[in-house]
Amino acid sequence: MLKSLILLSVGLTSSAFAQPGFSGVVQDASQGPIDGARITVFDLTGKGVVQTTSSTGNFSLSGIPEGDYLFKVEDGSRMPFFGAIHLAGDQPHKINVVMLDASPQARTLSVPGPPSETRCGLRDLRPNLQR
Repeated sequence: MLKSLILLSVGLTSSAFAQPGFSGVVQDASQGPIDGARITVFDLTGKGVVQTTSSTGNFSLSGIPEGDYLFKVEDGSRMPFFGAIHLAGDQPHKINVVMLDASPQARTLSVPGPPSETRCGLRDLRPNLQR
């Protein structure tokens, strides 16, 4: 009886101090894994923790205290991805990131129609904004 009480006490103590995990998968636009992408998680003071993805695109960060964080995913050949996450509780938090190609063609936005009609859609939005 005493052994079970001690084990139960130890189990409660370790889970009371458990911190949330942060993990996920980084993929390219065709859903292929990205090996070697860098995930940097920044706290509110600007300090960062860095993790690199595996050959399957997976990453995992543990021991991060509860709170609000910004994160950046980059690999040098694709457009960087920025996000925000709130970590709470002792359950793992999982995200999936799709990185887009950084080629000049991928950065060009083409909008069909004459420029007078497609000016960022402002002509269509203005009547709605006045309501």
